[in-house]
Amino acid sequence: MNNHTNTLRITRKQSIQTNEVLFLEAKANYTIIHLVDGKSILAATTLKRFENKLPKTTFCRPNKSFIIHRDFIERVNYQEKSIILKNALIIQASRRKAPLILKMVDPLNNLN
Repeated sequence: MNNHTNTLRITRKQSIQTNEVLFLEAKANYTIIHLVDGKSILAATTLKRFENKLPKTTFCRPNKSFIIHRDFIERVNYQEKSIILKNALIIQASRRKAPLILKMVDPLNNLN
């Protein structure tokens, strides 16, 4: 991650802008990067590695399988402890992370 340009390096030859990322999904030792335009990129890197590269002010990790871009959160269901993205995908927050994630997401995005 280049802090000056908000670019996420996927491989030596491939990089993307962080504002193009909708969410990242873990698949064993691989990560599927889902982009805003509907495309996906399979990266031979763990989700943990990407978590360390992404800005914490823009991305959050509600459970062990997903990292989501906070700008693409449509709303939060507090009873279900789930996050609904603008593409209608529902991501469940883990029991341990739910209180922190829900607090973090709500004030920044003015969600009800």
